[in-house]
Amino acid sequence: MDTEYLTVGEAAEKLRVTTETIYRMVERGDLAALRIGRLIRIPAAAVEMDGNKIIHRPRPEGEQSPPGRFTNQTDEGTQT
Repeated sequence: MDTEYLTVGEAAEKLRVTTETIYRMVERGDLAALRIGRLIRIPAAAVEMDGNKIIHRPRPEGEQSPPGRFTNQTDEGTQT
């Protein structure tokens, strides 16, 4: 069975978000993606909606989101 892939723009349109949001989701590991050189392709199944939840690639056990502007973590990983 062949897998259908979407461009970043197509995925953004389907999810009704900006392309920057898609890039951030891929960078954080919240959205599965295939990188071919500089190109990024998103499996169509990864952006299918299940209710209001995006089906995404789960993080490996014990791996946390990197600290950033959307978390309350400091560089040491403690809550502020």
